[in-house]
Amino acid sequence: MNYVPESVTPESLGISSKAILEFLKRAKEQSIELHAVNVVRHDKRCLNICYTPYTNEMPQIMFSFSKSLTSTAIGFLEQEGLLTTDEKLIDIFPEFAPESPSENLKKCDVFSLLTMTCGHKDEIRDYADDPEWIRKFMANEFVYAPGTSYMYNTAGTNVLAAIVRKKSGLRMTDYLTPRFFEPLGIPVPHMVTLADGNDLGGAGYYLSPDDQLKFGRFLLARGAWEGKQLLRSEWFDRAATRQVSTVSESYDNPSPDWSLGYGFQYWMCQPENVFRADGAYGQFAVIMPDQDAFVTITSTSLDSQRILNILWDTVVASMRDEAYPEDPEAQSELRDTVKNAALAPLYGLRPYSLEEEIRQVNYAAPKNMPSLKTLIGGAGSLFRDEAVLRSIALSFGAGTVTLTAEGSDGTHSVTASLAGDFHREEIYGLPFASTAAWIGENTLLLEVRHLNATGGAFLCLKFNGDRLLLDRRATIPASRGLFDVPNEGYTFERA
Repeated sequence: MNYVPESVTPESLGISSKAILEFLKRAKEQSIELHAVNVVRHDKRCLNICYTPYTNEMPQIMFSFSKSLTSTAIGFLEQEGLLTTDEKLIDIFPEFAPESPSENLKKCDVFSLLTMTCGHKDEIRDYADDPEWIRKFMANEFVYAPGTSYMYNTAGTNVLAAIVRKKSGLRMTDYLTPRFFEPLGIPVPHMVTLADGNDLGGAGYYLSPDDQLKFGRFLLARGAWEGKQLLRSEWFDRAATRQVSTVSESYDNPSPDWSLGYGFQYWMCQPENVFRADGAYGQFAVIMPDQDAFVTITSTSLDSQRILNILWDTVVASMRDEAYPEDPEAQSELRDTVKNAALAPLYGLRPYSLEEEIRQVNYAAPKNMPSLKTLIGGAGSLFRDEAVLRSIALSFGAGTVTLTAEGSDGTHSVTASLAGDFHREEIYGLPFASTAAWIGENTLLLEVRHLNATGGAFLCLKFNGDRLLLDRRATIPASRGLFDVPNEGYTFERA
């Protein structure tokens, strides 16, 4: 089923158009890069905004938002009598247990994994490429009695995904497909797999804004969909309410919306009786049962608390039971804002003589330089690539520049618009959108966005005689984004 809620004015739902405009304005002022936002109340939608070059249909890495889908899979296991939340980890995976398990490990159960209180003080980090990662998880010291001390533990959520496979005989995604994805009309999403074949339940799902919208509705309806109770509503009495405190010796996050408690892979929020699915850089499904509303967001931000603060102070603060008087002026401004929503592309004057001079010149890459795929992958790419880059060349069109890279993985190219917009294309079979501008006499800047990831890369090319200096920087201004490569500079020589 393709769920498309009826579009109505915010005022008819007891939400102020001015409050929504203020939310969008403040997000921009505070350098929050929104990709898509939906506001739904009483099963009607009053905001559906998506910022070019992103689209509502384009899947994007959800990071830890994925944890809430893993929780949903555990709920289905329990519903089908395949698992109980008091079942012990050591009984589920005896083959991975140490020879002399500690008393705390013996007590670790599904509940403590769901609530991130398994007893670890530190999280294992090398689970992606190690087929024995479950053994390492169980060998990691269980310092605290399970259920007594919170520690954010993505590896623990990966264990939950492995439990789904152990109990059902299916990878978690395959298990969820007939029970959840297909009934909701969500195309089977891409999911990153670990070295042992289990799903990366703690961070690996790719969902589109349209998919998020359906999940939000499913959560607000407490597991019901189109008149059918897919997952029993009682599950949400535990999953979506505070089960444990998130203030502990092992977890110290001063942000208000990360210190109010945790359910079964859901965070509790500042407004009363509000909970959320939450992924890095601002991927949210915020569920408000008392208001019969939910908000979904995909974005890129280094401070997710800012997004929530703005949401609480504007859209949520404006919600009331009765409708507002219609506000034609604000509604018109909101329609224009939605219509023109776009990330700012690069734009600048072109030095045609230099473009002619460097056109089709081959520049040899330094030894063992990462491939083009690695350079432009962006935070959340979640792919492993051992290829190396050997040379690059540039060509220029009426409104574009094309960088062609030759490497051990073959020849690939990226084309960026020089005309003040984004050029869309598939590279390595993945969706990208790129923009470029000359930012100095001999310096060309490309912004290459991997649309399935959270961002992308700036490639700053400085031409200096027979040398080309390439400085690679992530679009996320951090030392290293999640699953991204380090920022680095490279020197090429004219071949």
